[in-house]
Amino acid sequence: MKKKRVISFVMSFVLAASLLFTFDLDVQAVSQNEVVSQLNSYISQYNGKTANSNQMHMGAQCKGFANWIFLKIFGVYIGPYPESANYKITNPNAQTVGIIEPGNLNADTAKALLQKGVPGDYIQVQRSTARGRGPHSMILAGVNDSGIEVFDCNSDGRNTIKNYTISWSAFDTANRAMSLYHANNYTVSSSVPSTPQDSPGNLINPGDSFSARIRHCASGKLITNSNYNAVLGTSMNEKIARQIWKFTRNSNGSYRIQSCLNINYCLDLHNFDDSDGGNVCCAPMNGSTAQNWFIYQKEDGTLYFRPECSQSRVLDLAGGNTSDGNNMHLWTVNNTDSQKFAIDICSEVIDVGEDFSAFIMNSNHWKPIMQDDNNNVVLGTENSENMARELWHFVRNPQNGHYTIQSYYNGKVLTVEDSKDEEGANVICSENDGSASQQWFVLMRPDGSRYLKAGCSGRNLDLSGDNQADGTNIQMWSINNTGAQTFSIYGLDGGRDKMSYTLVSDNSSIDIGEKTKITVSNALYAVDYKLHVISPDGRTTTLNLGTKNTYDFSADTKGIYKIYASVKSPVSSYSGSVNDNCITIAVGYDYETSVEHSAVFQGHLYQLVEKQNVNWRQAKFYCEDKNSYLAAITSEEENNKVAALVNNYGSAAYIGGIRKDAVNFRWVIASGEEFTYSNWRVGEPNYHNHGSCQIRDPYGEYAKENYIGMYEDGTWNDYMILSSGVNAFVMESVLTSLQVSSHTKTVYQAGDRFDKNSIVVEAGFSDGSKRNVTDYTISGFNPDKNGMQKVTISYYGLNQSIEVQVGSDMTEKEHNYVLSDTKGATCTVDGYHKYVCCNCGDSYTESIPATGHTWDAGKVTLKATATTNGICTYACIVCGEMKTELIPATGQIEGDSPDDKDNSDKDKTETDEGKNPDKDQADIEDETNPGENDSDLAGDNTPDIDDGEEADVLEAGDMVEDTQSGAEYEITSVADGMVCVEYVESINSKATTIKIPATVKTEDGIVCKVTSISKCAFKNNGKLKKVVIGGNVTAIGTKAFSGCKNLTSITIGKNVTVIGANAFSNCTKLTSLMIPAKVTKIGSNAFSGCKKLKKLDIKSQKLTTKGVSKNAFKGIPVKAVVQVPKDRKVTYKKLLCQRGLSWKNKIK
Repeated sequence: MKKKRVISFVMSFVLAASLLFTFDLDVQAVSQNEVVSQLNSYISQYNGKTANSNQMHMGAQCKGFANWIFLKIFGVYIGPYPESANYKITNPNAQTVGIIEPGNLNADTAKALLQKGVPGDYIQVQRSTARGRGPHSMILAGVNDSGIEVFDCNSDGRNTIKNYTISWSAFDTANRAMSLYHANNYTVSSSVPSTPQDSPGNLINPGDSFSARIRHCASGKLITNSNYNAVLGTSMNEKIARQIWKFTRNSNGSYRIQSCLNINYCLDLHNFDDSDGGNVCCAPMNGSTAQNWFIYQKEDGTLYFRPECSQSRVLDLAGGNTSDGNNMHLWTVNNTDSQKFAIDICSEVIDVGEDFSAFIMNSNHWKPIMQDDNNNVVLGTENSENMARELWHFVRNPQNGHYTIQSYYNGKVLTVEDSKDEEGANVICSENDGSASQQWFVLMRPDGSRYLKAGCSGRNLDLSGDNQADGTNIQMWSINNTGAQTFSIYGLDGGRDKMSYTLVSDNSSIDIGEKTKITVSNALYAVDYKLHVISPDGRTTTLNLGTKNTYDFSADTKGIYKIYASVKSPVSSYSGSVNDNCITIAVGYDYETSVEHSAVFQGHLYQLVEKQNVNWRQAKFYCEDKNSYLAAITSEEENNKVAALVNNYGSAAYIGGIRKDAVNFRWVIASGEEFTYSNWRVGEPNYHNHGSCQIRDPYGEYAKENYIGMYEDGTWNDYMILSSGVNAFVMESVLTSLQVSSHTKTVYQAGDRFDKNSIVVEAGFSDGSKRNVTDYTISGFNPDKNGMQKVTISYYGLNQSIEVQVGSDMTEKEHNYVLSDTKGATCTVDGYHKYVCCNCGDSYTESIPATGHTWDAGKVTLKATATTNGICTYACIVCGEMKTELIPATGQIEGDSPDDKDNSDKDKTETDEGKNPDKDQADIEDETNPGENDSDLAGDNTPDIDDGEEADVLEAGDMVEDTQSGAEYEITSVADGMVCVEYVESINSKATTIKIPATVKTEDGIVCKVTSISKCAFKNNGKLKKVVIGGNVTAIGTKAFSGCKNLTSITIGKNVTVIGANAFSNCTKLTSLMIPAKVTKIGSNAFSGCKKLKKLDIKSQKLTTKGVSKNAFKGIPVKAVVQVPKDRKVTYKKLLCQRGLSWKNKIK
C-alpha cells in the first residue's frame, strides 16, 4: 500500500516570513475488506471476555475499548467527547457521517443514519433518560433492514466485551442522541466487475429482482441452505424454502442472493476467505463485498458466480462430488463442471408471519376455505356461524420455512390426504403428525399473487373446477395459473385471534350464602372455561367449568371477591388474567349512603359511603363497580366540599390516593393522575411501616401506610390498607345526564325576568344517582322579544331546552312573512328559501330539491378486451363530477369468427372436466421445474384507448402523480372497473395546506378513488398547518401525521373507519378534532401528545375496548372537552379513560 503524503502550511504572524513543512504521515489507506477481516478477527479473539487495561486507549470502559479498536484498525485516536454533549466527538480525527441531536432520535432517524455506515465506523450515543443519559461508545460491525450489529465493551456494566445485534426499536428505546464517524483513511470501494482469468464468460444481467433456484448443471441438483451452510441437494418439495433464492441487483451489477428460508440471510464468502476452498455459507446481510455476486455466462450458456471480494475465484462444488450435502466453496476458475450452474426462475417462498390467525380466502371469489362436518376442506361463506370452521392458526417452522395450519374448529391441521402426490388429491383436516403432508409453503408469483404448496406434493392447493358454490371441494392440482389456485391469507388485526371474552355477574353485591350467576360470553372459539376467585385474604381458587360458561357463585365469608376467567380454544392454551376482564362481588357488606351525606360540586357528585371495617381496596372496588372512583381532589375548593361531608360524618374517611413509587414515595390519585394539590396534616405523610410489629393486611403483606384518608378538619393522613377507626370513604361520580324534571311557568309578560324557581333541573351521575342542581346557566331568553322562545339550560357541558311564550299570542295580528335568505340547489345538495315574519320574527324554510347530475355521452378510457373489463368515464356538464362504468370483457379474441369461438368454447367445455389436458404445456408449466421460467411472466393483455394509443394496464403497485392535488398515489387495487389508490406523499414540500381529494385521474383520464393515506405520509412535516381529507378515504395509516408540530386544523372524511397507531401523535398545535361516525378502530397512541387539544368531538358509536388500542388518548389536556354520543357517555367515559384520557376531562 502507498503511504499518503500530507502537506501542511503554518503561517507566521510576520507577513514577510513563511515556512513550508512536508512530512510523511504513517497512516495507510485501509480497504473495506481489510476492515471487516480485522474486525472479525478481534470479535473472534475477545467476544465474551472481560476487557483489561491493555485493551483501553485514552479512556476506560466502552470509550477506551472503542478507541483501542479504532486505533488498531485505522492507526488514529478518534478524539474525546464533552460531558455537556456526550453524544458527539470534539474535533474528531475522522469524517462525521451524521449527528442526531437529543430528542430527535427515533427508530427511523437512527436507521437512516446508520445505514450510511459500514463495518468499522465509530458510534457515539447518549443513553435514554431511563438509563441516566450517560455516554456509550461502540464499533459498527454490520447493518441490515432489521437493525445493527455492534462490537463494544461494558454494555452490561461489567467491562464485558460483546458482539451482538440490536433492533431499530430497541436502539430507539435505549438512546436519545448519537453521532457516526468514518475513518479518513478508510476506502470503501467496490471491485470493478471483470471477467475472471481463464474464462470466456461475459457479465450478464438476468433481471433487477427475481426468485430462482441455482441448479448445478452436471447433476441437476440444487444449491441448498442446510443449517446456514451452502451445500448441494436433490430438489425436494419439502425443501423449497431452502432451495429458492431471492436475487436483488446492486448498482454495480452484482447481486445480493438471499435465502427464502430466512430473508435476512444471504449467500456469503465466510470471513472474506479469498483462497481455494474458502467456505460459502448463509450469513446475516451486512452489505459487504463478500455478499455481492457477479454472474457470468459461458459460451455454452452455463453460468458461474464470483464474489465481489475476489478477482480470480468462483463458486465451486467441492471436489466435483455430486452427493447430497457436499459443500459449496470458492475455487480458482478452471472451467470444469464443478463451476457450471444455471438459474431457474420461479416463485418466491415468503414469510407471512411467525404465529398468527387468519382466513384463507380464494382470491378469485373472495370466499374462505373451511372444515366441514366430515373433516373435508371445502369452500364456504364468511359468517359468524362458520367462524371457527373458517379460521386457521398459522405457526411457522424456522428450520424449514413451512407452516402448520391448524383449524380453530377442533384443533386438527390442514393435510393432503394419505400424502398423495396426484391430481385431485383430497385436502382434509387430521391430527397433527408433523409429516410433509401437513407442511405448507406460501409462495408469491412475480405478479404478487399467492398460492400454497404442500411439502409432500409438487402440486398446489386448488378450488375444484374454480366453482364458487359453497361446499366445493379443495384439492391438490398441478399449477395452472388460474384463480382456482390463488389464495389470500387474510390475517386478523388488533389481536382478534386472542381469546377475548366478556365476564358478567347478575349481582355485584350479595348476602352471605346467597347465589349470583356469573356468565362468560363472547368467547367465540372457546371449548373450555375456568373461573379464578380471589378471596378477601388474597388466596386464589380455580374452578374448572369444562364446556359450561356459567357458574352460580356464593361465599360464606364477608369480603370483596375478585373474579376473572381463562378460556381455551382448540388451537391455544388457556388465556386470561386478572388484568384482562375482572369483576368484583361484595359479599355480606351493607354499604350505606344517603342524600344527607352527599354533595355536588362543579358537575361531580361526592358521596360519603359508610361501611364498618372497610379497607381501602374494598372501597376502590366498590367505587369502580359503581362506574365511579375514590375522590380525587385537585383544588382547595374541592377539598373543602369533601371535608364538609367528612366533618358531618364525624370520623376519618378514605379518599383516592396511593403511594405508587417505593423509591421516591410519589403520591398519585387512584385514577392515575399525579397530585396538583395536597393538604397533609403537619408531620404527614410519614410512610410509617408497621412490619416490625408483624402486622399484616388482609392480603398477606406487611402493613405499610400507603393509602390516603381525610380527617374531619379536611387535612390528610397516610393509612394502612385496613386502619382501625376508618369506616367510610368518599366516592366521586361524574356527570352523565341532565333533564328538566319540572317546568311550571311557561308564559311571561314582555319585560319579565326568567324565573329559575319555576323549573327543577336534575343531574344524573355515573353511579346511577340523581340530584337536583341550581348552579346551571340560562341562555336564549329575551324578555323584549314577543313570541315562542327556546330557552337552553346548561350545566357543565350538558344542555336541555324548554319553550316559553313571551308577550301576547299572535291572534291579534297575522304573520307577515318575507324572503330573507336563499341558497340555490346543486347537483347533489338541496337548496332552500327562508322566510321570516316581520311582526314576530317567526320563520320557516322551503326546500329546493337537488337537481341531480347531467352526464355527458361518456368516453372509453380503458378499452375492453377478450379477457379484461374496460372502463367508460362520464362527466357532469354542470359541476364536473366524474363517474366510471364497467365495460364487460368481449369474450372474443380479435380475429376469431363467431363459429371459431363457438367451437373453441365447445372444446374447452369438453376438456375442462379433465383439467384441459390438451392445453399447451408452456401455458401451464410448473414453475417448480428446474430450468423453466414461470408462464405467468409471459403475455400482454394491454388494451387500447379509444384514441388509438396503447395504454398501460393499471396494476396494484403502480404510481399515479396528480398535479392538481400535488401528490403521488399508489394503486392498491383494480377490480370491476374501479381503481383504488393510496395517498403516498406530497410533491410540494413547502405546502401548508393539503386537500386529499376523493378522486384523482391518471394521465389517460381514468378516475381513481383515494381510499387510504399511507404510513408516515406526512410524518414530521413542519410546514403543514391545515389538512382536509376526502370523502372516499377509509383508512389513515400508522404515523401518517405524527410530529406535524404546526398542524392546527384537520378535517377527517366521513367514511374513515380506521385511524392507525400514532396517526396524530405529537401534533402539539392541534386544538380541535372530530372523529367521524364510521370509525371503529383507533390505534395505539393515535392522539397521544396532542397537548393543546381543547375539543374532541367523537361522532362514532362503534368504539369498543377491542377497537381502541392502548394510550390512544394519552397526553390530551385535562381541560379538553370531549363530546360523545348521548347514549354512550357512561360507556365511553370508562373506555376513554382506559385508553389514556384523564378522569378529570369533561365528557359531554
